[in-house]
Amino acid sequence: MPFLADGAQMAIDELNEAGGVGGQEVEYERVSAPVDGAQAETALLQAVEEEPTAMLGLPSSGQVLAVAQRVGDAQIPMLYGATAPQALVGAEGSVANDYGFLMRPPQHEVSGALVRFAAEGLGVEKIGLVCVNNPFGDAGCGVAEETAEEIGATIVVTETVEQDATDFSGTVVELRSAGAEAVVSYVFPNAVGALHNALADNDLDVPHVSGSSSLIAFTGAITTGNFDNLHGVDDCAPAAEDDPAANEWAAGFEEEFGYPANYLAAEEDRRAIREGIK
Repeated sequence: MPFLADGAQMAIDELNEAGGVGGQEVEYERVSAPVDGAQAETALLQAVEEEPTAMLGLPSSGQVLAVAQRVGDAQIPMLYGATAPQALVGAEGSVANDYGFLMRPPQHEVSGALVRFAAEGLGVEKIGLVCVNNPFGDAGCGVAEETAEEIGATIVVTETVEQDATDFSGTVVELRSAGAEAVVSYVFPNAVGALHNALADNDLDVPHVSGSSSLIAFTGAITTGNFDNLHGVDDCAPAAEDDPAANEWAAGFEEEFGYPANYLAAEEDRRAIREGIK
């Protein structure tokens, strides 16, 4: 994801302009890590071979679960860009070790916020879920169902899709048939765009809430233009923060990279690099 890599690059550039760390420049190399667990593990091993001081990345929970043991074996600190709760000590199915750290809020917090926003923020009572068929989708929709029961919303249908899906027409037909008044999706960024287009193309004019919406809103992936129905619930929104320093940083990021910063860019810059693991 360019957002994560560009945020890290911006921070490293600023660090080096200020004299580096301990008088030495910080070196940064990007290794592409596919969403597929086995391929993510291969990418992790490639990074380990370079003997870095620390590693950053992996925005997918499935990636974290696939590489966690390798991170512990390598004994190289890694800051995960995902929300996998299994990376926490004591969690069910924990893969935690002394070298893997979550940078983001755990997934149950993010997942519950999506349903709460749909029900309490938008006033929707009947919600349709779309869940990618992997640990991220399973955990997200599991929390969504628990949250809906807690706040009195109704999950009218749960649709499971594969992580490489591109055609969501059938999914939208099922959502419409079930009477969904809003769609909450736990899918990856490219799928968010494809699903959102399918909602408009198949005449389901309802709000779509996703945690990854901000990742694709400005990339051209949404071709239907129905942005009024797109809602993103993310860790932070740098350009919208009511803070002069955050606004200045966001403006600088957009000037340098040509697109608005999202939470991944901000977290890689501010939290990962500037707070001490370099």
